Amino acid sequence: MIAHDLSSAEEWRRHWKLALSAFVGASMMSIAVPSLGAFMVPLEQEFGWTRAQMSSGLMIYAVLGVLCSPFLGNMIDRWGPRRFAVPGVILCGLAFALFGTVTGSAWHLLALWLVFSIACQVPRPLVWVTAISSEFNAARGLAIAVVVTGGTVGGMIAPIVATELIASVGWRLAYVIMGVAWGGISGLFCLLYFYGRRDRMALALAAHEKVAEIVLPGLSVAEGVRSANLVKLCLATLLANTVNVGLLVHLIPILNGSGLDRTSAAWLVGLGSSGAILGKFLCGLAVTRFRGTIVMAVVCVFLMAACLLFMGTSTSVAERSLPVILHSISAGGIISMFPYLTSRYFGLRAYGTLFGFVASMMALGVGLGPLLGGLLYDGTGSYTLFLSLGFIVTAAAGLLLLSMGKYPIFDEIEAQPIPVPSLTPALQTGVAKFANRFEGDQ
Repeated sequence: MIAHDLSSAEEWRRHWKLALSAFVGASMMSIAVPSLGAFMVPLEQEFGWTRAQMSSGLMIYAVLGVLCSPFLGNMIDRWGPRRFAVPGVILCGLAFALFGTVTGSAWHLLALWLVFSIACQVPRPLVWVTAISSEFNAARGLAIAVVVTGGTVGGMIAPIVATELIASVGWRLAYVIMGVAWGGISGLFCLLYFYGRRDRMALALAAHEKVAEIVLPGLSVAEGVRSANLVKLCLATLLANTVNVGLLVHLIPILNGSGLDRTSAAWLVGLGSSGAILGKFLCGLAVTRFRGTIVMAVVCVFLMAACLLFMGTSTSVAERSLPVILHSISAGGIISMFPYLTSRYFGLRAYGTLFGFVASMMALGVGLGPLLGGLLYDGTGSYTLFLSLGFIVTAAAGLLLLSMGKYPIFDEIEAQPIPVPSLTPALQTGVAKFANRFEGDQ
């Protein structure tokens, strides 16, 4: 039968190390987009690139994410998330450091974005939330909020660290230091503690232990892709994340253009990102009392209000802080709620694959938002048109979510063996030795 009958406290007692390692890994995956605004001005001054050119590399990241996420989700469903998380964060850190080698050629910049985007396909967000969803049920909403808060913490720190490093050692070394240090620390945490349910089953198998037979409830891949709610969720994800990430990347230039100096803008963006932490935890708590789509509709209202307020001009840090905080709260809700909604509307049976489709739309929004913001700014000389369209698009996303209705109820399924891919004999020996130490820590 279904194995998720633990209390919230018991789930945290058993799996806090998993949540911690996923938190750190998610922080590594978030540094590129928030820090891009800090690198825009020095790159523009040195190479004369437009902001659309500097943002266009994110479209490569987005296209690869759109193409790869469903396939990666299917592989995670088969092999477990650990095999992707550990090497992935290290490769991403090294790929980020390579941006420090960019020359004046726009093609070189795009090539570096291609390398970085390929590396980032390995430890995508669905790696972290798949592992968390497999081990948490009663505390799933809060656990996902905690893990994706790692991305928010990275987003808070990255623009500040980037701005300070650029001022002290230059933008080239700033890329190298951030990539190597962040990737190395994240890789160590994942190596030691990142194990989802399927990963633990593989360890038990390698150690010749009896593996519990578990089948998780939910829709199959075929049932999921035929669901109208999957289409609605994917489209709402695309619309909301396009506006969210477009604002995130261009936030420092938006604030700088309203009269704030770059240092004040960077600190305001970094500190204001604490609102994303608040947004994640508020949503994680709210879904214990209200349907997730209703919570997300409120999040969309916050994002719409931010778009309106950013259209104003002010040199006051206090006045500019309100739309920054509203955007941060909504960003936190978007990042944490779409993985959660996927688990509630489609279950866990094929969660990795089905969330892969949703993650594809999140990735497409990562590419479209900054690019549209840059193009509209280059064409009009301001961000007003982008912000106006953002208001309309976000309203449409909220209406789509409200039309999804109540959560479905999935029947429990009689337990059947979950196939675990065989390990090579040499790897079996090494994993079995590690399993003894790992199981002793539980």
